[in-house]
Amino acid sequence: MSGETRDKLIDQLRSKYERAAEKYGKKFFDLVQLESRITHMMQTGLNVQSFLEQEMEFYMKTESLAEVKLSDQKKRDEFNQRAEAMMAANDALLDKYKDIFFDPAASHEIRRLVGAITEWVKYYYPVIEYLLRGTSSWETINQLTGELERFNVPDEFSPTVLLRHYVEELKELGPNQREKVERKLLQTAALALYRLENIIIDEKKLLQDFDNERVMRFPGYEEDIKDRWHEKKQNVALEEAFQFTRQIVDDFRLRDLAKHADQLKELNTTSDFP
Repeated sequence: MSGETRDKLIDQLRSKYERAAEKYGKKFFDLVQLESRITHMMQTGLNVQSFLEQEMEFYMKTESLAEVKLSDQKKRDEFNQRAEAMMAANDALLDKYKDIFFDPAASHEIRRLVGAITEWVKYYYPVIEYLLRGTSSWETINQLTGELERFNVPDEFSPTVLLRHYVEELKELGPNQREKVERKLLQTAALALYRLENIIIDEKKLLQDFDNERVMRFPGYEEDIKDRWHEKKQNVALEEAFQFTRQIVDDFRLRDLAKHADQLKELNTTSDFP
């Protein structure tokens, strides 16, 4: 093989490596190492044909490995983009609720859940109390509302015992246990909201069958509550209370968690509710 032919083939090899390095990165196709091997071949008088064959075999194997790595990275990037989009969409759902900041350790999701339930207690519980007090469901409603009161933090009020306990657990157990601690808290809210939702469904049917034209009378409540509900048809008001209850369950992705907790309760299985 003439020196001119040899140099031409080696230049072709260099060009091939340069293009591969641009596509896959220097981690796979290191031009400095290639030049080192070429220099070694020239200095030691190795057979050029054998050298080129070995280099092409190495190139093909490295390219195949790089393609797999590139494909895997592309899949990871696509997954991360989808996950980020889902998280952004979820944040948009939660951001409609007030952010009640009661401790730096509390997560964004829990603060917004506290905001949602605090709104529920202030504006929607009065409707349920007004319309369903005295029904056969009232005792259960009272118990479930008591669970939600543990999340209720009106303006200028301190966090409840439940929320203080949540913060203490986070600090004691550390960040690695956050998911477990928050799942327990979410489960408590999820079960109460889910059962209230089902009770309201049943009571709505009875109310609609009774009288669709009755309106709300709200003496003794704060002005903003009276302004919201006074003279509104009772079945419409109860429907709004139902929809807001359902909205919290769905916006915070609590439905599956609630159904699971409900099944455990029905089976009298010991739960780890706080």
